[in-house]
Amino acid sequence: IFSSASDLVIYAQALINGDLLSQDTLDEAFTPATLANGKKTTYGFGWELEGEGFISHEGSWEGYNTYLGIDLEDGYVFVVLDNGDHPDIADLVEEAMEGFYE
Repeated sequence: IFSSASDLVIYAQALINGDLLSQDTLDEAFTPATLANGKKTTYGFGWELEGEGFISHEGSWEGYNTYLGIDLEDGYVFVVLDNGDHPDIADLVEEAMEGFYE
């Protein structure tokens, strides 16, 4: 429940370096789920799959919002911790990241 930006970066790096889970498990976690009706989703096991090679997860609690994005191709990790009331945090991060990749 409680973490810091640096802890989340360490977690993300351990995840993508294979220090936490096997590559087979990661591949499965980063694969779109298939619903009972046969439709594919943009969600893996706990991860939003935002296009080729980019995953994210966000969470919130009363007065707190978090965003963790990982660029699997380039190894970039994006962490936003917010102690305000910004339910659109993913939109704000996406806007900031557009400038990063230009």
